[in-house]
Amino acid sequence: MSGGIRHIPKTRNLPTRLFAEPDTIDGKVYISCFVRLENSEDTREVEDLGVIVQCKFMNGLVTALIPVERINEVAKVANVRRINVSPLMKPLTDAARQDTHVDDLLAFSDDARKEGLSKGYDGSGVLLAVIDDGIDFQHIAFKDKDGNSRIKRAYVYNGYREKEYETVTSSSPTTDDSDSDQGTHTCTTAGGSSVIINGSSVTVTDDHAHSTYGGMAPGTDLYLAGVKDLETTYLSNAMDKIISYADAHNMPVVVSNSWGSSIGSRDGTGEFTDVTSKYFGSSHPNHVCLFASSNDGGRPKDGEGGGYCLTGTASKNNPLASILRSDYYV
Repeated sequence: MSGGIRHIPKTRNLPTRLFAEPDTIDGKVYISCFVRLENSEDTREVEDLGVIVQCKFMNGLVTALIPVERINEVAKVANVRRINVSPLMKPLTDAARQDTHVDDLLAFSDDARKEGLSKGYDGSGVLLAVIDDGIDFQHIAFKDKDGNSRIKRAYVYNGYREKEYETVTSSSPTTDDSDSDQGTHTCTTAGGSSVIINGSSVTVTDDHAHSTYGGMAPGTDLYLAGVKDLETTYLSNAMDKIISYADAHNMPVVVSNSWGSSIGSRDGTGEFTDVTSKYFGSSHPNHVCLFASSNDGGRPKDGEGGGYCLTGTASKNNPLASILRSDYYV
């Protein structure tokens, strides 16, 4: 493709951004990035340039906040192999409880017995973690019948800074993003408490078979992570904290993710693949990771729609000359 700016007409109603926007923290402007290092244990040189290293993963991969004004300097550090500004994920979910036979499993119905089950299952003893955007941590679907929160940990990145809450009270945290309720939807679908609705009254019940609404696994303990804009570095940080909590409490864990992207490779070589490879697979039989194929299922990546592609020639002295900056898929 020739140099310059190429405009591709918009063909779908897609997110207005593909990559993380800079955040101002304590008066400094940072951008969240994946950084691939030759040696991830030697971070002194990049930290001397103001980089905040957050989590370390396999194959030299770290998540980091890089001062925007110094990103070219960081890119020239000998230990730095590659910098990728954090891509944004899209919230994607279509699943609904009424389209499954989960009620038979919860209520231990005759059909469940005929299938050979010896008891009902509601997820008790399992840590259910959901990573998404726009979670109402005070929603009644995350409380038990006594009014206590089922959320054992909450992770919040609100576009300004991240925080892990070791306890969830009746007033804090509230939400990671007041403009979105996507995460509340996916969390309640996955593990929301069974509730009975009678007029304007809503009560939590253990009688799953006679509830009005309820999630797939209403008996689980919850770790809910609200990540504004679904930035992949912060999604990775949330994954690290979730698995650390599950392992520290010797709990099997299911991590549910109802988002995805048409951007990037699908050959197992991306940064988020490295993150999931650290925690899931045959060596971690008590760790399960789920992703929803959802809204983009069956749609080819080609022809996704417009955007702008800024091109140039990268060199040792100008390592970031060739970048993507797009309003829509390219």
